[in-house]
Amino acid sequence: MASRLQQIVSHFSSDKVPMAETWQNVPLAPPDSIFKLTTAYKADAFPQKVNLGVGAYRDDQNKPWVLPVVKKATNILLNDPALDHEYLPITGLPEFTSAAARLILGSESVAIKEQRVASAQTISGTGANHLAALFLSRFYTFNGPKQVFVSNPTW
Repeated sequence: MASRLQQIVSHFSSDKVPMAETWQNVPLAPPDSIFKLTTAYKADAFPQKVNLGVGAYRDDQNKPWVLPVVKKATNILLNDPALDHEYLPITGLPEFTSAAARLILGSESVAIKEQRVASAQTISGTGANHLAALFLSRFYTFNGPKQVFVSNPTW
């Protein structure tokens, strides 16, 4: 794992530009609006307030209410002997990301054979990949065309 991370870092650094200088012009992101909304909700003294900011359902006692289908899915997962609840590596499950790269680029891909492919697993599908590509296009300086390869269809 450490060697894979070093390989990824090497793609973002060079002998000429230290890593810190590569990202020094990235502006600080604004505060998350959902967190601001939650803070305002907690500060509001109105007894009949409703918290609609987090996307969680609440009962009449303002306690989280879990959908029955979510409880059923949780029970299925809890009874799966193969599930160990360990965190995945930062870039995702290696078997998944490497299989996805082979699916997208082809198992005979020269880029894969030359270990020039970096893959990351995200929880929010193409939205996270879009944000990563957008971030890199704005803040990563590279001597060459700015390209991101995606599958077709992308969903």
